[in-house]
Amino acid sequence: MTSNIRPTEIDYLAKDYASFKRLMEDQLALHVPNWQERNAADLGNMLLEVLAYSADQLSYFQDAVATEAYLGTARRVASVKRHARLLDYFVHPGCNSRTWVQVAVTQPTRLPRRTQLLSRRSAADAPRLKYRTPEYDWALQQNPVVFQTMHEAHLEPALNEMRFHVSAEEPRLRRGATRARLVDIDLPRLPFDLSGRRHSRLAALQVGHVLILEETRNPLTGKIAGADPRHRHAVRLTRIVRDVANHPQAIEIEWSAADALPFDLVIAPYREHGQELDVAKARGNIILADHGRITTPERLPEIVARQRYRPYLRHAGVTFRVPYDHERAGGRPAAEAVIQDPGQALGAVWLKELLAADQPIGSDSLDPLNGYTWCVKRDLLSSNRHGRHFLVETTGESRAYLRFGFSEMGKLPRPGDHFAVHYRVGNGAAGNIGPESLATVVTDEAGVAGVRNPLPAVGGTEPESLEHARWSAPHAYRKTLHCVTAEDYARRAEQHASVAEAVARFERYGNHRVASVHVRRRQGRPLDATFRADLTALLRPCRLTGDDFAIRPARLVPLQIGVRVRVEPDHFRQTVARAAAEAMSSQLWDNGRPGFFHPDQFHFGQAVHQSELIRHLMTVRGVKLVDVFRFRRRDRDALTETISIGPLEIATLNFDPDRPEAGDIELIVEGGQ
Repeated sequence: MTSNIRPTEIDYLAKDYASFKRLMEDQLALHVPNWQERNAADLGNMLLEVLAYSADQLSYFQDAVATEAYLGTARRVASVKRHARLLDYFVHPGCNSRTWVQVAVTQPTRLPRRTQLLSRRSAADAPRLKYRTPEYDWALQQNPVVFQTMHEAHLEPALNEMRFHVSAEEPRLRRGATRARLVDIDLPRLPFDLSGRRHSRLAALQVGHVLILEETRNPLTGKIAGADPRHRHAVRLTRIVRDVANHPQAIEIEWSAADALPFDLVIAPYREHGQELDVAKARGNIILADHGRITTPERLPEIVARQRYRPYLRHAGVTFRVPYDHERAGGRPAAEAVIQDPGQALGAVWLKELLAADQPIGSDSLDPLNGYTWCVKRDLLSSNRHGRHFLVETTGESRAYLRFGFSEMGKLPRPGDHFAVHYRVGNGAAGNIGPESLATVVTDEAGVAGVRNPLPAVGGTEPESLEHARWSAPHAYRKTLHCVTAEDYARRAEQHASVAEAVARFERYGNHRVASVHVRRRQGRPLDATFRADLTALLRPCRLTGDDFAIRPARLVPLQIGVRVRVEPDHFRQTVARAAAEAMSSQLWDNGRPGFFHPDQFHFGQAVHQSELIRHLMTVRGVKLVDVFRFRRRDRDALTETISIGPLEIATLNFDPDRPEAGDIELIVEGGQ
């Protein structure tokens, strides 16, 4: 028996609503020719439209799967991020900006962390506003750029501005300078004070504080309007000497080479009509601030069973920033504090799981609430089913949503859990404001007189574009992320800003292999606990499974040097002796040039040649003849013209009579006047 039903021909070109509906109408005309109703209200036509709509949705999903399956064709931000992550490449969501601000005070004041700073809106900006007042609400309605302080600060009126101590020999700080002197006035002692110690006006100035060295007047005309705004520079103090020889009213401050002065700064006062006007000053009470305004805490939607929990945040433009540790930053140069890697930025979002659904939420913070705190992460690969971790992800419209784990990598929120969220808004290049843009501080402290940012805000970065991610991600695997050879450990260690040079060797302890990483820090600084922790965090992710590493200092080789210098007849012997001692010292000269035995002048395995020392001393003005009568390692007796140094050793000579174990030198100066 033969069937009269003809097989249905499938049109594979039908891909949208209109083509699907036309295809079904053609099939109905073929199989049900008596049905001629075309009224939109007809039940049959309604069913056709529903089926065409469903087919259109399935067709779109089919195309989307094929499109989003490849990095080169994906159009959704989430898809590109997932593909890039498979290649160990993070598509960064942008980063906020940072700047140094100065808060002037009229009395000792404690300024808490997260104090808001507002940009200028008009010429009549109030220097100080109180939080949650009509004036504050009006100021926010003007859409100012909002910054927040990143750490607590104790402010002193004496540190608002400090004068430079000027010597007749050096009326300016040269480019590359790493030290200066400030005028320090003794305060009168109280009648009952019998301690006998000095009462310093700048006693609050401490190592780790940041100062901004600033030109305040034109050095040629003495006019305030003529001061060059480019002559401003932030430095973090590494050393303070309060008892300067021959200068009882001065203190000497030093900072690291990473903060070296990038320009010449005239510090000699401008004299006019018998009056002296300071053309440069050092500004204290400096605080680090970053872009972003805190929002009011909000509740997240309830969790629905059998549905992915992806709650969206109410406000767009969530802040992303690199986490900041103020205690650790206190030992690093000021230049590093404003530098951020957008790839390491995390969302400024605080999430708390509430213990009760009806728990009231305050208007300022989630801290007083009872509940479990969840931590934001870059990814959930290292989390587990008990880890209260979440991610902040963004869409193409700058909206942000929270993504949680699924009981394997990160704890899964379940129906009945209730969450409240607190976050900041403000990201990208919008925070790269110019100098003198911040004008208002929001605080109840009566001692605050005003705020300013002498330097521009930097680091604000827009989210990475999909085109840039498609181009960069395929090349991410070419980057060496693992230390295979000893040379890999050394090169990785040298990526630390404080490391001048590193050498590594493998050592065997049975079947256990250990990379011994010998490190030389800049300016001969020691390998303290903070530095070791930073370098360990840098090396640990790169070591191979089964390997270990040890951070060790360079093996210092103390030298014994004896030099006899003959002075020209028309030069003073004492002056030439002082210049020759500076030329051979392990310190920086007054003009910023290093001495011959400065720690940064020698490298691992670098031999010391007698001829180079003679040539260096002959450049000193007034030196006629140089004779080296002792030139050897302290651990060897043989005299030689070249001192050999091992591959893990570095020559050292500190020119300190109190530390002969670090090398000693004998300088004999003859002739002259």
